[in-house]
Amino acid sequence: MFVCRLCATMTRFTVGILYILHQLFDKLAFVKPVLSQLSSPQRFLVCKGYNSADVHFPAYLVKVLNLIVKLDHEQSALDVVEVVPMGLLYSEPFYSFVKKTNEQLAHLELQNIVHLESIYLCPEKGPSSEEISKLREEIMEYLEK
Repeated sequence: MFVCRLCATMTRFTVGILYILHQLFDKLAFVKPVLSQLSSPQRFLVCKGYNSADVHFPAYLVKVLNLIVKLDHEQSALDVVEVVPMGLLYSEPFYSFVKKTNEQLAHLELQNIVHLESIYLCPEKGPSSEEISKLREEIMEYLEK
């Protein structure tokens, strides 16, 4: 299992990383923590079912990481924008996975925006700060069990 925190999920770089992880794991899912702010772009990518048969992808990821570290260390204006050629990103079933995931994330973001707008327009309809604190405490107690 592999868990990675992401904020930007559909850039060329992150979709390339998704492609590699899609090759290495049986299941991938984006999860937004219950305690996360509605307005936060933070998500976690959860990967299950590691397929260790292909050793090329992990080695390639190490090369990409080393290049990023080198560019950062040199304070270069260059950056790694793409880790997988665009042609591979359009291959099935990966393209279907990315399209479906992107649509789901956009739908959830839209729901969050509508919810935040309703709280902004009618603050009395939203939960009080005491209710939010109590709910967070209950969730933390539940998670600690």
